[in-house]
Amino acid sequence: MAKRGENIRKRKDGRWEGRYIKGRKSNRTAIWGYIYGHSYTEVKEKLAIKKMEVQQFHTVHPSPCDTEAMPIPHFHKHLHHPYTTPEIRSRRWVA
Repeated sequence: MAKRGENIRKRKDGRWEGRYIKGRKSNRTAIWGYIYGHSYTEVKEKLAIKKMEVQQFHTVHPSPCDTEAMPIPHFHKHLHHPYTTPEIRSRRWVA
């Protein structure tokens, strides 16, 4: 199940850490960015600013791995990857 929420936690050293998604890799896994601060509210404010910056950047510069931004032939290549294509085997029936 996907994780939901603000992704803010308190570290062992007493600082607060916030995580946000900076982008996606070619296999669609998340690239995480980290924010550190001395208080929860400080991290929450910094995190809101970073999330808005990332959102604005991705609306101007779409990611090459976004399926909406890909032309149809290029997206078709990703659907039929060489090791995911079905193989047709001949079957022998032994009576």
